[in-house]
Amino acid sequence: MNWFKSGMTILLVLLCLLGAPVSALPAGLVAKHVEKATITDMIVVPTHGERDETTFRHTVNQLKKDGHYKCFVTGATENLQVHHIAEFSQANNVDLGKLKAFLLVFDPYGYSKVMANEPIESIDDIRNMIVIDQDHHTGVNQVAKNGIGIHRTSFPTWVAQVVSKNGANPVPQRGETSEQVMDRIK
Repeated sequence: MNWFKSGMTILLVLLCLLGAPVSALPAGLVAKHVEKATITDMIVVPTHGERDETTFRHTVNQLKKDGHYKCFVTGATENLQVHHIAEFSQANNVDLGKLKAFLLVFDPYGYSKVMANEPIESIDDIRNMIVIDQDHHTGVNQVAKNGIGIHRTSFPTWVAQVVSKNGANPVPQRGETSEQVMDRIK
């Protein structure tokens, strides 16, 4: 029983150090804290062809024409990249019918709803694309040692960057520490 009391004391002290006045927390609330996980991502990349630059460029130009050529996460207009939602490297392994069904749910620009009666015939279909800046595509924050980009973090963590309130992004961005984020987040 003593180990339990001393463990609880240590926990309460840590919570207070993190800025959580434990006695002031209403019942049912968890104090603000950093959650860190190490994820090992592994995928077999099947043999695949080179990207058809003509099709890809056409898709990029359509995104530009339709006003979607800005970072989906931040709205930035610099250092943009076009990300395949279902990876290009998996083109020979993707069931295009399943991809179409998925994209009806995850439809960043509304193309899937507009084109619902059209089959997806290529991994470069505009419905399978999302424009993001380099940081939110492949970026890693070297200061906090965390992934920022969709290729470097879990999907829930990447989505948290998309849906957070202004000034409340819970993911340390380039050059930012977890302590700085803790100070910023209420």
